Amino acid sequence: MKWIIRHIPKEMFVVSTRFSVYKMLFARRFNTKNQAEAYMTSSGFDRTAYIAEELQVETDDLKHSNIKKEKE
Repeated sequence: MKWIIRHIPKEMFVVSTRFSVYKMLFARRFNTKNQAEAYMTSSGFDRTAYIAEELQVETDDLKHSNIKKEKE
């Protein structure tokens, strides 16, 4: 499972240190929770406003479901 960083108050997802998005689909992904937390620490994110959490839906799953819808 992949991990992402979420900005708690704004309900946004981190792409880079200066860029966040509202859709989880476009968030930067990490292979482990430790990698996500290390990125938060090295980038200077406020630990009270950001959290590392598991990505619920993988992009590949979304691609396959969209392809099926287009065929129908």
